Amino acid sequence: MDRQIWPGSRAFFANDVYKSGFPSVYRTPSRTWVEPSWRTALSGEVLVHFNPDRAQQFASLFSVVDLLERNQAEEMDTAATLGDLAFTGPITPADRRVNLKAVAKLDALDARILFEARSLLEDARKAGIRPDPLIVQKAINQQRAYRGPCVQSPSPGSL
Repeated sequence: MDRQIWPGSRAFFANDVYKSGFPSVYRTPSRTWVEPSWRTALSGEVLVHFNPDRAQQFASLFSVVDLLERNQAEEMDTAATLGDLAFTGPITPADRRVNLKAVAKLDALDARILFEARSLLEDARKAGIRPDPLIVQKAINQQRAYRGPCVQSPSPGSL
């Protein structure tokens, strides 16, 4: 069995708020999707006061949010499978292939989430809904402090 030595590859984050006992190899961005008010509206009689077309706009937006949440959960589960890469040790070609498949899956999930989030922003913009710039800037600042200067602000007009 051909074994190479993997040098170990731990991710380091500035201001790491997670105090896990196991070192991270990859950590997905934490994305919060605001939907409690939509769930409340669905369980009550709020939506009957809206124009049916407007209620359908909201339903379409929140169906994308549901999809984003499922994809994010899958991304987090997949990232957790890379834990062995944090440590130095022998790695077989089969182990390497399994980990490469996980990285490829993470890449695909990240691309899908980015596409869906852009679509959500565009559909929300068409519905006259825009994110609060202060909340967006706060989230960017938090991620930049945590992940470093690779975190960039959205281009003007993209929100």
